[in-house]
Amino acid sequence: MARRIRGPVAGRLVEVTTRTIHGRFFLRPGPQVNAIIKGVIGRAQARYGMTIFALIVMSGHHHGLVVPTSSRQLS
Repeated sequence: MARRIRGPVAGRLVEVTTRTIHGRFFLRPGPQVNAIIKGVIGRAQARYGMTIFALIVMSGHHHGLVVPTSSRQLS
């Protein structure tokens, strides 16, 4: 379950963590998985215009440091 946003986030650096279903290792590194992740993140950034400072993808989850322009972008 997601946590409530605790205050205004527009223009602030936010850390976002997302887990895979049941914490399963669906994101194991490999050429094909890496290419898919880069494509999805690149397309999302181009479509929604959120600034991404850092992204680390592990087998069962990922962390991102982002700056949204509105609270709605985090969903």
